[in-house]
Amino acid sequence: MRARTIILVLIASICSLAACSKISLGYRNAPLLATLWVDDVFDLPGAQSDAVRAALDETWNWHVGAPRLELIALMRETADRLDRPVREADVAWAFEAFDRHSDALGRVFATQLARRWPAMTLDEATDVEQHLAARRAELAEELADNTLEQQALQRTEKLVDDLEDWFGEVTDAQQVFIVRNEAMRLDRHIWLRERERRHGELIDIIKRNDVAALEDWVANWRERRPAAVVAETQRREVIYRRFWTDFLNRATPAQIAHVQRRLREWATELASVEVPEKLAQGQDALCTTC
Repeated sequence: MRARTIILVLIASICSLAACSKISLGYRNAPLLATLWVDDVFDLPGAQSDAVRAALDETWNWHVGAPRLELIALMRETADRLDRPVREADVAWAFEAFDRHSDALGRVFATQLARRWPAMTLDEATDVEQHLAARRAELAEELADNTLEQQALQRTEKLVDDLEDWFGEVTDAQQVFIVRNEAMRLDRHIWLRERERRHGELIDIIKRNDVAALEDWVANWRERRPAAVVAETQRREVIYRRFWTDFLNRATPAQIAHVQRRLREWATELASVEVPEKLAQGQDALCTTC
């Protein structure tokens, strides 16, 4: 759910390891942070890990130009829309705008990765397969150990921590609203099954060394989802939009001002990132959305 909030999903993930450092520092180190995440999730062999890092570097080279300016504009408009009572259409706009931005970034990464991907041996692919299966087993065990109510409580506690970072102190009434909201009680098992399906596709692709299929797997994941997953995703989007609309309209003026200040400060920080001259000269050749 955190990845679909009105608040800067993409930049929040880019800077999640930067802690108190400035966002510009986290942004400049985004390829390294993303590589560490990929290595943790997939445990790739050295040659493939190097390909991921090189592809992420080129994706950053693309993003630092016009797409970065687009993201800055999205952040600022999000802050501006909070000046008035928030409508569900505003939340839908934010979800769609940041999804489009993230999807464009994913397509560039997919292309750059496919250009560099070295073939894996069968043993290497099997090792990745076993690593992914072990991670799924850990998640399945976690879900089995917790009832839906316990999962909802964990989700609520995590969300309140995030909200207090963005909004300042969350009121008792707001916490009650969060705890009772349907968005906190959505079953995660469907995503465990979808993760297993996606992992199965990936293992088949890398065993066949099909780089075209790998590019498609990375770039077009929305189009490749089963109908049942698409339907459930759409249902949850409605729930999330209503949750954020209601929560934002329950926010105090001080809380809204806190969020707006964070958004505008982040936009200013991103705007201050200097584009290396060699990148500025080559942006037109690399940019796919400019």
